[in-house]
Amino acid sequence: MVANGIVRDVLGDLDARLDHWKQTLVDLCRIPSISAAGFPPEEVRRSAQAMAQALRDAGVEHVDVLEIPGVHPYVYGDWSRQLARGSRSAPSPVWTRARPAASS
Repeated sequence: MVANGIVRDVLGDLDARLDHWKQTLVDLCRIPSISAAGFPPEEVRRSAQAMAQALRDAGVEHVDVLEIPGVHPYVYGDWSRQLARGSRSAPSPVWTRARPAASS
């Protein structure tokens, strides 16, 4: 069955690159990125840029850091290749943003 071959290929690729992705997650976790008043906005921006690069490295398309005055940055990306390959579904967007501080 074709699906089993695709799954096998994906799992093989993941296994081959597992150390890379583990290190990517460690690197992302080391960036201070709490969206709270008084927290350095350049760190939140650096976190958004690092997340955008991780998505690009993973093959996500149309990745962009969206910056709107007065709010912390958002990271956007999608897999529009699905449509090019004949998928009937719309692109799957990927949104991330810095974690908001817990309210007290």
